[in-house]
Amino acid sequence: MLTLWTLACTGPASAPPADDPWHSGTATDTLPTWPSREVDLATASGSGTAGDLPAPYDQELIADGGFEGGLGSAWSVSEGTCGLLDGLSSVAPHSGHLSLAGGTSECVASQELDLLALGFSAADLDRGEVGVTLRGWLRNGAPAGDFHTRDWDDQVRLVLEARDDSGAALTQLATLVAGDDVWRLREVHGLLPGGTRTLTVSVEGTWRAGEIHDSYADGLSLVLRPEVPSTPSLTKGPLLTEARTDGTAVLWETDAPWTSNSLWWRSNSTASFEAAAVTTTEVDDDRYVHLATVSGLPPGQDLDYRVESGTLTTEVHTHTTTPAPGEPLRIGWWGDNQLSPELLSRHLDLMSPEDPDLLVAVGDIVQEGGRLPDWDNEWFAPLDASGLVTTRPVLVVRGNHDGEYPYAYAYAPLPGTGAWYSQTLGDLFLVVLDSEAPTDGDQLTFLEEALASDEAAQAAFVAVTFHRTGWSNTRDLAWGHHLDEAREDWQPVFEAYEVDLVIAGHHHSYQRGTLNGVTYLVIGGTTTLLDSDHWDQFDFLEVEELVNHHGLMEITPDELRWTAYLGDGAVLDEVVLEAEPR
Repeated sequence: MLTLWTLACTGPASAPPADDPWHSGTATDTLPTWPSREVDLATASGSGTAGDLPAPYDQELIADGGFEGGLGSAWSVSEGTCGLLDGLSSVAPHSGHLSLAGGTSECVASQELDLLALGFSAADLDRGEVGVTLRGWLRNGAPAGDFHTRDWDDQVRLVLEARDDSGAALTQLATLVAGDDVWRLREVHGLLPGGTRTLTVSVEGTWRAGEIHDSYADGLSLVLRPEVPSTPSLTKGPLLTEARTDGTAVLWETDAPWTSNSLWWRSNSTASFEAAAVTTTEVDDDRYVHLATVSGLPPGQDLDYRVESGTLTTEVHTHTTTPAPGEPLRIGWWGDNQLSPELLSRHLDLMSPEDPDLLVAVGDIVQEGGRLPDWDNEWFAPLDASGLVTTRPVLVVRGNHDGEYPYAYAYAPLPGTGAWYSQTLGDLFLVVLDSEAPTDGDQLTFLEEALASDEAAQAAFVAVTFHRTGWSNTRDLAWGHHLDEAREDWQPVFEAYEVDLVIAGHHHSYQRGTLNGVTYLVIGGTTTLLDSDHWDQFDFLEVEELVNHHGLMEITPDELRWTAYLGDGAVLDEVVLEAEPR
């Protein structure tokens, strides 16, 4: 049986009974030994010593990384409720008697380390040449499967935050999420920024599905070493991943761990550049994904930015934040570009003269989210080549081919829950859903609350987007490729709150029709694998074309104009929606 002791963030420490039996599991791996690095600890400070005090380089800094002392002995629960797992035939600690487990809510367990108190010198820390390696074993409850069978599940990762002596955040380092029901060694390497004084190590478990929070962690380790700063190359980006009226988020990737990473930005061409804190996620030993957010700007504000990683500095790019209501807004749309990088490049080239303010990809941006070459070739290569996404954000909708793989959470981060969210973009209120997650429960509650909000009521137009359509005539309903639950759970909500437009993909065709006042679009045609058949299933779908295409949405306070374009730039379809009082 499963024995779980829990500790809430406001509750007392709880430990297992002394006579509790350990249920042994099947995992036999052990934490690997640390790799040797060619660094002379004796001369790390440049003066023949390791600093004013003996610095505990190359020593374990996490207390009770195996959670054998129970919660509360070394760990504090800073958010939600965490538990201890003593074992089960299918879920046993990776090693020892106990592991950390999600409790009955979100679970964030942390340790804070004062580096000066631990013996590190201010001189060494200020030099910016202290490397950190954070490792641990993580797992979740659902099996990996493939893009047809991957289950929506809880997720867990390790995070290290570095702060200066005032408590201001300098940087974050994060591992990939666990991703499946096998113990995975996740790790992240990085360089502490000069001025670092404290570190917070956290296990972040996100509870998303089921009655049990299936996030587990065991065998955590943190070691600091002097490191010679790396000379990295830019391997992806920079690209913008959020469209907001007050800022954006910038993502880029480099190929070396020992770098200090910064986003420098200014709100006008005469202001000084400011630095934004960066979160770095290690994908593998030569893929380090950096993400930084800028906020607090007015709508329609020019934002100059450049990224720095070690000695690498990009040119300055300029992005304009999303316009305020009352100003024109243009959005480029496409879907299902997997296996078709050349076709995506062609449509991005066609979108460029259309001058969109932002872009939206409605899922299946890669063929296999668990294959790194697919992310390189099918997603980033066309985006980097176009240059559009250095100045215009690209919003991603989770698809069945890409959504639930750990790489998707590093390469296609989303705001909100990381799955669904809503935001106002000019005169449009946009709701982004996740068709690969349960359509009822939390997601349905979110949808209803978003559409009932003042933001939605005040917008001229309301649109909802997700990947897997529930309304299509180009695949047989019996095949199981439609999202039947969208019709059952979401369609009544769309109609009740007078949603103007629902945009989905998944079916590789272009389709449009209006049902009970809601216009439905299927735009999964930026792919070489077009659908080839027709079924008479939904009479309201008046337009149906098996062709490559992309879309442009133009919004003013009075009208929403949707135009679909073919691969040669010719107009495929056009519809105009007039604004009406809600």
